Amino acid sequence: MANLQISQGKYREGFSTVDKALAADPQNILALISRLKANTHLKNIVAVEQDLDYIRQLDPSLAEQCANKANALFMYGNLRGDAAMIGENYRKAIEKYPFNAKFYYNLGVFCYAMQDYGTALENLDLGIGFKPYNIDYYLLYRGMTNQQLGETKESKQDFRKALKFNPENTEIKKQLKKLQTS
Repeated sequence: MANLQISQGKYREGFSTVDKALAADPQNILALISRLKANTHLKNIVAVEQDLDYIRQLDPSLAEQCANKANALFMYGNLRGDAAMIGENYRKAIEKYPFNAKFYYNLGVFCYAMQDYGTALENLDLGIGFKPYNIDYYLLYRGMTNQQLGETKESKQDFRKALKFNPENTEIKKQLKKLQTS
C-alpha cells in the first residue's frame, strides 16, 4: 500500500502507512524500501542514510527478509561499501530457501554490477533452471554477462531467446543491436 501511495506522489499517506507497518513489525524491510524510495525522490539524504543504517543493523531470520535487506542496500546504499553485506544476505536467502529463482537472479545481477561475471553467470544459470515467469530478464543479464566474458555467440543466443519471451523489451533489443553492429 505504501509503495503505491508513494508511487502516486502521496508521500504523507505513504509515510503514515510505513510508520504503521514499522510499528507492527520493526523489521519490515519492504516498508523501509518504500520510505527509502520516497526520501530518495524527495532528496532527503539524511533520512535515506538513517534508514540504510537501520537496515544494516537488522539481522533477518527469513529468506525473503534477507533478500529484501540485500535489495534495499543494493538499490539505495553504497554499492562498494555495502558489497559484503549485500552478497552475504543474498547468499543467506539462498541457503534458507534454495528453490527461489528470484534470489539467484538478484545475486547474479549484483555480481554483474560488481563485475564478478563468472559468479553472475553461475547464479543466473541457476535461476533460469527454475523457469521463472520473467525469464527474459534473466536471459538479458546472462546475455550481458556473456558479452562481458567475450562469449558473443552465447550472448546473442540469450538475447534472441529473451525476445521470444518478451518481444517488446527494448533493453534486449538494444543489447542485441549493439552486438550485431560491433
